[in-house]
Amino acid sequence: MTQAIQTPLRTLLAGLENAPSSQDTLWPIFLNTLFHVPLNKVNTATGQQFTLALAPSKVNENVKSLLVSEDKADVALFSSEVTQVQGGELIQRLPAGVELILPFGENAFTISAETVTWLRQNAVPA
Repeated sequence: MTQAIQTPLRTLLAGLENAPSSQDTLWPIFLNTLFHVPLNKVNTATGQQFTLALAPSKVNENVKSLLVSEDKADVALFSSEVTQVQGGELIQRLPAGVELILPFGENAFTISAETVTWLRQNAVPA
């Protein structure tokens, strides 16, 4: 992850390394955070289309992963095509069976495909 200014989400994730945080705190911040999302450019007969740059999960069979970050440099390594999407909108747009990976320092924070489904059904951005 690139060195960047502290944001509410980064501050919260940093705190998770030391002590668990309430989901009541985490999800509203996540849903309202603006993320950079890598895309694949696909040439079709009707022009160019863009799809999410999904990759097979390294830990969960039959699950795809999507790397997202508040820093464009973190996702630009995977694609030259990058868009910005608010967390709540991203959750609604993701197909089933996709986990999210947020790079954080030397580690990453993963939101499982099951949690993405739960958020899609239950969470509302503030």
